Amino acid sequence: MERKEEAKKEISNKLFLARLELKNLRETIDDYEDQLKPQSLEQYNYFSREIGRIENSIKELEKDKEVLKKYEILINEKDKVVERIKELRKKIKAAKASENLDNDKLETFESEFKDMLFKLDFLKDGFDTAKVESLDKSIKEKGKKNISVIGRIYEQIVIDVDDYYPKIDGVNLYNITSSSGLIRIILSYYLALLKTSLIYKKSTNHPFLLILDEPRQQNLDFDTFNHFLEQLYKLKKDYPGKFQVILASSVKGNILAGDIRLFLSKVNNKLIKQIIG
Repeated sequence: MERKEEAKKEISNKLFLARLELKNLRETIDDYEDQLKPQSLEQYNYFSREIGRIENSIKELEKDKEVLKKYEILINEKDKVVERIKELRKKIKAAKASENLDNDKLETFESEFKDMLFKLDFLKDGFDTAKVESLDKSIKEKGKKNISVIGRIYEQIVIDVDDYYPKIDGVNLYNITSSSGLIRIILSYYLALLKTSLIYKKSTNHPFLLILDEPRQQNLDFDTFNHFLEQLYKLKKDYPGKFQVILASSVKGNILAGDIRLFLSKVNNKLIKQIIG
């Protein structure tokens, strides 16, 4: 930068001196033109050549001045590019950190989902035997040989990173389950998602609210319904006051009396009533 300023100052000084010299020469040559005589012709030609030389010097200096201007523009552009590179590096670093965090969330979600499936008796009652039999042989034989086919399939369950569906070797888990298995998947998915969001509450946008309408409507047996309630109460114990679940059910199950906000009987069976008066 210091050398650039020195060069700029030197060019400006040369331009000033060249223009001053040109002005003096023009004044002198004008005098000679007024009183042009044979003895003055040689000096006249000399001054004419000098004017041409100085004009050429001025043109060269003007070019140098333009080069300096372009140089200054390039320096400014370079500084902007450097700042932009710094910003992009920060964003890349943040994106990598976010990617690592997202991977951790997905692993936690997958683990919690499979854990919930197990606790809701998915291995015992969730699979459709006929659909399992139709699975590719490579899927059924993959994994530990000392456990059942259902156990091997269960171990292969993953949450797909593209669409977040639970799958087995690319096959959607929904496609090989019974009707009661489907509701187990849904309940496990919602509970696992809620728990994962509570674990990573500072980096998620989950509303921490679940609204469930009659989980037993899809042939969910009474014992599994109570297992589901157990998981809700465990979450309540681990994360008190951090989330809310609104559950509509035709059976009470093991729900504590203090947690029942509304009880609809055969007589009192309307959520909204007409006010008369």
